[in-house]
Amino acid sequence: MPLVLALAACGGSPRTETETDGGVEVDAATQVDAGSEVDGGASGIDGGGPDAATADAGSEDAGGVVGPEVFTPLAAAACVTDADCPTEHPHCTATRACARCVAPPCESEVLFATSFDAVLGPTAIAVAGERIDVSGTIDGSVDFGGDVITSDVAAGGLAGEPYYAELAGPTHVNSARLPTAEARVSAIRFGPDGMRLVRGRFEQHLQVEATRLTSTSPIARTFFLLVDAEGDVILEHVFDTDGGQLLEGDFAPNGDLILAGYLRARETVTFGSLSLSPDHINGAGFLVRLAPDGTPRYGKLLPPMQRVAHLRSTADDGVLIAGELTSMADFGGGLLTNEASYSVFVVRYDASGEHVFSHRYPEAGAVSLQGLRMSFDARDGVIALSGPCHGSLSLYGGGTLEAGERGHCVVVLDDAGRFVDGAVLDSWLDAAVAVDPSGRVFAIGTVSGAAPRLGFDTAPPGLVPCIVEVADGGLAPRCFAADDARITAVTMDHGGDLVLTGAFTGALAIGAGLTSAEPALWLARLLP
Repeated sequence: MPLVLALAACGGSPRTETETDGGVEVDAATQVDAGSEVDGGASGIDGGGPDAATADAGSEDAGGVVGPEVFTPLAAAACVTDADCPTEHPHCTATRACARCVAPPCESEVLFATSFDAVLGPTAIAVAGERIDVSGTIDGSVDFGGDVITSDVAAGGLAGEPYYAELAGPTHVNSARLPTAEARVSAIRFGPDGMRLVRGRFEQHLQVEATRLTSTSPIARTFFLLVDAEGDVILEHVFDTDGGQLLEGDFAPNGDLILAGYLRARETVTFGSLSLSPDHINGAGFLVRLAPDGTPRYGKLLPPMQRVAHLRSTADDGVLIAGELTSMADFGGGLLTNEASYSVFVVRYDASGEHVFSHRYPEAGAVSLQGLRMSFDARDGVIALSGPCHGSLSLYGGGTLEAGERGHCVVVLDDAGRFVDGAVLDSWLDAAVAVDPSGRVFAIGTVSGAAPRLGFDTAPPGLVPCIVEVADGGLAPRCFAADDARITAVTMDHGGDLVLTGAFTGALAIGAGLTSAEPALWLARLLP
């Protein structure tokens, strides 16, 4: 049964084929999870969700990311030779992933671009082969080519009824309204064997076929659903505490779930036989690993006050976490102190949850790299992060980025967390970063003003979506002329294709060109 039919008994005809495409996609975003309530308050993505002040960008807490977030796949889709790869991604790269090209430069190509009748850009997106799943909030109606989905619930902030749509490329397969007045799907992840992890927030209730998630609290609750390839919910969890929140989640190569969240002092989260409860007055983050049936593998409390904004599992069954460093913290490798205006942490644990490395960025000084608006991605041997920054940033491993009074820094690290490359963008709205199978690093986002580094000496008349490759300290931008268009959700498939979506009005020069006199949703798949 397709997931949308499990979520609500309406929609089109079921999809019968499986969606492996030779590998595993661990979203997004990003998924841009394109918007998140930051502790119930404002976030910075411009127009990604029902309300620009509360657009959902992937994590629902003060440690959450704001703006597009990209998830690239695990090496569970690994190859040894070109013979292991499908025809559409014929080359086995050095990172043992199938790709369209072996190494840069790769020929850029828009595979498709289309638009749908919808006012708001999606908040979550995931891709597996030709299969694309998207979710967002209905503002009046949404039409993906099946039955028109309507809602009379006003959209704004967390309020509004979400939709969930399954597409085959640009073609509608299923779509449905999720029957609740106040909810949002923040992230979708594809895992092994067609499994999906669906994460979000709701108030009061959320109906999922036979499963009804409920809460009597006026405070929004975070939840996750583990859904199999047939669309059946096989595991669900509601974080029904006043402060406890699920912030991030990912699939391990073997199908295990790795989850990160946050608890206030003396609040408890329980997964089967595992219970975690912090004693610190300011609470603490947590990290757990669960088997597909919900049996806990391990669980641990993170240092007090540290909130995970991003989580990626690694090919060796480990996990990378990142977020804004609050004051000081010891993740197992020694004390990290915040000696800059703002700084972020990146930590790696092995398959059993043991510490591998932990570092802060930047090292010190009256500079900043903001974690509240950061993006993060990783693929074997390459880690990329980005965020608003200023000053001269000294980075672990021996490197410096000169951001000036204001910029958006893209930092590239090796698999030990050492700085190896980076660049500074300007007038950039909440960039996402993505690492493709050949190790190339891209920043994806929206230009909002004069951006000389990207070729905009003066501000464009409206928002302009751009994809920028970062290599050897330089920038190679590709922007799409637009009257007013923004990116609200991004994902990369296992072969390196980018799938972008957002909202636009007027003309958008992508593919053969899109036009709409009224606000509309755009969706494109391309090889950057």
